[in-house]
Amino acid sequence: MKNKAPLISMGMPIYNEAKWLGQALDSLLTQTFEDFELIISDNASTDESRKIVQDYAAKDARIKLYHQAEDIGAIENFEFVLAQARGDYFMWVGGHDLWSSNLLDVLLKEMQANPHVVLCFPQTVLIDRENRPLTVFNETVDTRSEQSAAGRIWAMHRQLKRSNAIYGLHRREVLLSTLPWPKIVGGDSVLLVRAAAVGDVLTNSTGQWFRRKNHEHSSLETVQRRVQALKLSNLEAVFPVFATRVAIMAEFLKAGGSYREKIRLLNYGLRRLFLTSNQRQLFINELSFVRARLAQSFGKTKS
Repeated sequence: MKNKAPLISMGMPIYNEAKWLGQALDSLLTQTFEDFELIISDNASTDESRKIVQDYAAKDARIKLYHQAEDIGAIENFEFVLAQARGDYFMWVGGHDLWSSNLLDVLLKEMQANPHVVLCFPQTVLIDRENRPLTVFNETVDTRSEQSAAGRIWAMHRQLKRSNAIYGLHRREVLLSTLPWPKIVGGDSVLLVRAAAVGDVLTNSTGQWFRRKNHEHSSLETVQRRVQALKLSNLEAVFPVFATRVAIMAEFLKAGGSYREKIRLLNYGLRRLFLTSNQRQLFINELSFVRARLAQSFGKTKS
């Protein structure tokens, strides 16, 4: 009986999360649904993260701790915790976030009642460093009325504000089929599109995920921080936003469906990913950043 696989596996890839890790673990370990394992991979942290997890693991056998001797990269750490999972369902969780105590219960019941749903995600509430709410994302996604991959992708993507849904509850085998995680800043967005190509995506806002905003940076600074964390190079590092948009459009082009559904999806993709004022500004910011880096490099060369 000790080797019986839990119904849900949660994967927590961490790096220097000591500040809020205890709060995150308390929030997960007090879920009303208890048949889960919590797989934690410490990516060579230099703070007390590993010791904090060891102390919790000594008291709760549902925690499985893995320690990476050296930094393997953020993407690889996300894939690592998924590879260790045994449950029928899987959810990535952050080492600095919080969750309503009913979250696993409501998401699981929704998916068990809807066998074609491959991903169910909760309402996202952005919180600050003191757990105070900043923004509530009212995303209402339900692709069940669509009959094709192109239709489901269109119905999902047009309602998403960010890629918050990647932290929802997945059918593990479907999530595995969406790998490998693309080596781009917005690789999570690509995985979401691939999941919707397989089955339905649904929101259940009776459970909440409290996502912590723990970096006070501009959008461009956030992108560049992720470039460094993901260890990106080449075009993906120089033009990360543009590379992400191209990768998403490539997935749109692969989607099956009627001619009308495909045209609807591609038309939407061009407008949403490339032609909005926000996207144009991001591209301009990228060019400005590249020019600044080049000027800095030339300055060092001359000196």
